[in-house]
Amino acid sequence: MITSLESILKGMQKLSHPALGLLNSGLKEVHIREAASLFKIDLPDSVVAMYQWRNGTNLHSTGTDKVLRMGNVCFFPGYLFFSLEDAISTWNAFSKKNDWNKLWFPIFGSSAGAMYVVNCDRGSLDYGRILEYGDVYFEADILFYSLPKMLETISRAYEVGVFYNGEMGLQSDDQIYLALARDMNAEVPYWQTINAED
Repeated sequence: MITSLESILKGMQKLSHPALGLLNSGLKEVHIREAASLFKIDLPDSVVAMYQWRNGTNLHSTGTDKVLRMGNVCFFPGYLFFSLEDAISTWNAFSKKNDWNKLWFPIFGSSAGAMYVVNCDRGSLDYGRILEYGDVYFEADILFYSLPKMLETISRAYEVGVFYNGEMGLQSDDQIYLALARDMNAEVPYWQTINAED
């Protein structure tokens, strides 16, 4: 999985993507697990490893406002990588919603209220799977069967040029991304039914 993350960094660097300079240094495993345990969240090892690698995106540093306005904070098109602190803050805010599962943990989020969350219910067959949750406008769907598979898909999209610099910052060729994700995640029903226009 770390190989995929490093490959994503190379893709961002190739595009001179500003978000590259906003990534926080990684955290110690004990800090990550202790923070999550306060909310009775049992993070999968892959999520812990990702936060050991980097602690998400720093949205609070001096000079970040200009980058935010340019829409260039995303780790992949449309979604930023939550720092552990921002992920916990988001979990707190959404835990009050009726349609929110308190055993979901948000790791990537959009400005429109959509998030990629990981299922942290160790007693569930869906433990460790990645869902896309939309605030109000669509139901949560499983998009990836694991975080490593999601990151492998994103890494490949960077590698083959699916993601590119556009007027709104980092953007994606949705048709090509759909075909790539469908091919790399053939076992996931979502990719076999979704259209690029959806």
